[in-house]
Amino acid sequence: MRMNNQSEQKLEEFMNFSGMRWLSASQRTYYEELQRSLLEAEEKPREEILELAKRIKPLVRLQKTSTQGYRVSFEPPHPSDILVFPQPISIQESYLFNFHDIKQAVHRNHKPLLAEGLKEVGSFTCYHHVNGVELWFRPTVEEVLQQLPSKYENTPIDAFEITVDSMRMSDIYDQCLDRHMSEVVLYTLENGLPLQIRQQPVREGNFHH
Repeated sequence: MRMNNQSEQKLEEFMNFSGMRWLSASQRTYYEELQRSLLEAEEKPREEILELAKRIKPLVRLQKTSTQGYRVSFEPPHPSDILVFPQPISIQESYLFNFHDIKQAVHRNHKPLLAEGLKEVGSFTCYHHVNGVELWFRPTVEEVLQQLPSKYENTPIDAFEITVDSMRMSDIYDQCLDRHMSEVVLYTLENGLPLQIRQQPVREGNFHH
């Protein structure tokens, strides 16, 4: 796939970035190929992204706290964790960064609608824009869908979860790319997405960057 002129210019600027000169030839080649693949992913047709967003929904893992409340968790799963569907926001906004309370989950019959009957079908490393503040981990649905590997093209996928091993910046921030990294876990649901979730609108527009 040949990139458009704007992406080619971004790649050239990236390779001329002062920090790249300290890398070995093999490291420079690695980052050039990785950056090229990320720029190509961002050129994925808009219609394709929107179609994916209709059928593949994000999940938020919530962990019980000592006060019987819940907090967003990226840590290794615990038996008491619950996976919920967030209320729909723009696919260009960070649904995790903006998720502060279980009330922001989709509810049914006055209870959070849980993602049940999950089966893991794959995973991949995803890279997220920092947007000028490297301490803020702000992954978006759009980034996940843009970078969804082609090998999952024919795999039934209903939902995904963004995970990291730790929230230490040294573990999730790539200084050369100026991006955060996560591991995206892909799921199918035994009975498919609940009707309430399938009927969610796909929203676009970036209101906080």
